[in-house]
Amino acid sequence: MFSTTFENKGKKSLIIACALALVFFFTLPAAAQSQNTGQKQQQQQQIETPDFSDERIEKTASSYTKITEIREKYQDQFSKAESTEQAQELQSKVNEKITGAIEENDMTVEQYNEVITAAQTDEDLRAELLDTIQEMRE
Repeated sequence: MFSTTFENKGKKSLIIACALALVFFFTLPAAAQSQNTGQKQQQQQQIETPDFSDERIEKTASSYTKITEIREKYQDQFSKAESTEQAQELQSKVNEKITGAIEENDMTVEQYNEVITAAQTDEDLRAELLDTIQEMRE
């Protein structure tokens, strides 16, 4: 009986951990947007944002669109994972697909992350990236 209870708690913990990870991932951009203006201005003054080419922004937008599709496709499977091992295998599969989506756009994961990170603090870059993503979805 103890082992069954322990396994059920383990499954619940895994599901909660996956859910929290997904919530964190999906709310991170919203949290970055909801900071007050004073903090944004201070951050922009402290951080010099690199000037990215239009081509790099387009590649990042294309990668972002593909990554979003991948995450949406596997989100339900994460919630149905029955063991830590199953969730880890699924996460590895998703990570491989995400890396592949980025590399298909002739970028490295580091290059992609650099643009995404910069867009979280640079309003102009974020707007340009979001406009490009929107155009690709139309």
